[in-house]
Order: sequence, then structure tokens, then C-alpha cells
Amino acid sequence: MQTIQNYYDELSHRYDVQRSNPYFRLIEELELDVLRQYIPPTGGRVLEMGCGTGIFLKHLQSSGFFLHGLDYTQGMLELALYKLDDPSIKLVHGDGQSLPYASNLFDIVYSFKVLAHLPHLDWALNEIRRVLRPDGIAILEFYNRHSIRYLLHRSGYFHQWHSPIEVRQQIKEAKMSVVSIYGARIATPSAYMMEIPVISHILHYVEKSLSPTAFNRFAGYYIVACQPQ
Repeated sequence: MQTIQNYYDELSHRYDVQRSNPYFRLIEELELDVLRQYIPPTGGRVLEMGCGTGIFLKHLQSSGFFLHGLDYTQGMLELALYKLDDPSIKLVHGDGQSLPYASNLFDIVYSFKVLAHLPHLDWALNEIRRVLRPDGIAILEFYNRHSIRYLLHRSGYFHQWHSPIEVRQQIKEAKMSVVSIYGARIATPSAYMMEIPVISHILHYVEKSLSPTAFNRFAGYYIVACQPQ
């Protein structure tokens, strides 16, 4: 965990710039599309586990929800605090494997690009289930071993990759059940393809079309909506 913390501390000052290119904008849009399907229309209490610099919390900022963000990296949290500039959003430094919240507290818990970095995924899933209300929903993203992204990935820092079958089993063992499955980066062989204008428009359409279909089993980012049993 210390290696990951150091990596993201060093990355924090350029993280938003890096995430502003067309490829990451597409991934973010696909993730937000999923999240917005499950946000309760009447408001509620929402936790982002691994909030980073507050990119997703910014999208929800004026929605009337009670927003909470947790991150293990102090540099990321400092940027989120500055960017959001909203004392009503509760930002906490903490570990997703041991959440500093009471049980049955949140209507929604979501986590993008975080679970793959945790040494003990089972601990994190048990904690997410614990802090969810009985009728709550978790939106969780995993790095998929059955994907082009896995074949091309060359980063040296810690990742866990799981097959869709392994993801379902982990969720079941955490006493949660799968509601729906989505995917991102299903048909995009390389992030650089999103820099080519005509191709990027085609890939954008294809990715959005395939995300809720059975083709999501090949997505680089495998997104699961689940709830406590």
C-alpha cells in the first residue's frame, strides 16, 4: 500500500491534466453513465471510495446528496479539498480495506480504479457491504484479465486483475448479489486511437453501445452494480 500511496502522491499534481485527454474523458463518461442510473432521485448519502482529486464528486456536487469521499493519498485529498471548496462534502483520509464509517450508513458506495490496487479485495468488499444500507447499491470497478487492456498493460506498480467469474465469486463471498454489469474499453485497442478524430467518434459510439451488453465480459474496466443480500 505504501508503494501505491507514494505513486499517487507523486502523480496528484498532474493527475487532472492526465485524465483530461479524449481517452480518459470517454472512460469517465461511461462510468458516470452507470453511476447516474443508480443515484436515488430523492437524494441520499453517497460515498466515493478512492475519490482522488474529486473528479466524480464534482459532477455530483450540486445534486443535493450528502457526499463523502475517502482516499488513501493525502496529496489527492488536498487537491480535492481545493477543487470542491465545499465544507458540506466530507473528505476523509483512510483505507478502503477498513472504512471509518458506521454500518448501514450509505445509499450508494461507488469505487472506480481503486479496488485493483488493494492487497485485500475481500476486506474491501466486506467493508463496502457493511457500510451500505440493506437497500443500498454499490457500483464497483475491477480490472479485467479477459481484456485487450490486460494484454497491453505494462505498468510496474501493484495491480490485481480478475476474470468476470472471479469478480462474481468475490461479490458473492462478500454477501452481495449482482444487479447489473457494464464495461468500458471493450473495443478500444489503444488509448491513442481516441486521438484520431474520425476513429474516436466511432469508438465513442461503439463503447457506449456495448457497455451494457454481454460484450462487457471483455472490457478493460469491468463495472458491477451490486447490493447486499
